[in-house]
Amino acid sequence: MDLEVQAEIEGLAAEGWSAVQIHRRLDQEGKYADRLPTLRTVQRIVSERTPRDNSGPWTLGTADTVHARVVLDVLAAVVDETEGHNASFTQEEAKWVVQVSAVAPDLPPYERWRIARLYMGRASRGEPMDDLDGFLAYAPWRDGEAGWKRYNDAVEAGWVRHVPTFLSSNLEHGLREGLFSSVLRSEAPDVVERVAKRVDKTMEEETEAALRLMDQSRRTRDNVAEDDAGEPDRG
Repeated sequence: MDLEVQAEIEGLAAEGWSAVQIHRRLDQEGKYADRLPTLRTVQRIVSERTPRDNSGPWTLGTADTVHARVVLDVLAAVVDETEGHNASFTQEEAKWVVQVSAVAPDLPPYERWRIARLYMGRASRGEPMDDLDGFLAYAPWRDGEAGWKRYNDAVEAGWVRHVPTFLSSNLEHGLREGLFSSVLRSEAPDVVERVAKRVDKTMEEETEAALRLMDQSRRTRDNVAEDDAGEPDRG
């Protein structure tokens, strides 16, 4: 199967889409027209990727209040991103959300949920999780191009396995819109402070540059005016 199509199917399956919904979406998008797999193939992939979870619904009434705010913040992001398609968590799902948030609080809430879903699915099927562990260990999104180069070099060297493409593509090629506001709503004050300082510094540098340009322009106008005033009347 085409790897791009498979990554799209796995990504949607990890977000809780049914096989019929995924097949319909791929068909409607049109860009996979000549590569669209059969519904049966999509059903097989979804069946393999869907977590087996009988833990029951997560509610605040039975939750660990120490981490409840973390879960609720991520839940709100998931409801927004999926437009209500996913509006609740299971207990197992919430547990993995807390785990991922503890080691990657600087990731947008929705991305933390996607990773948590992968962990949950792997755990339920007894599959290896070393690629996810390696990804969170390197945390390539924190250092821009240098961070991704370090992570990709480690993958190419065979030290760690690459995470599923659908997961890394959003982060490597630019986080989805709303990253800054998501980080500001996160439970990582140190991250918020670092981001705010970078923004303040950038704004300060841009303001100084604008003031220098305005001053230079004013001086140029003054010089031109002086030259005009000193020029003899040739009339």
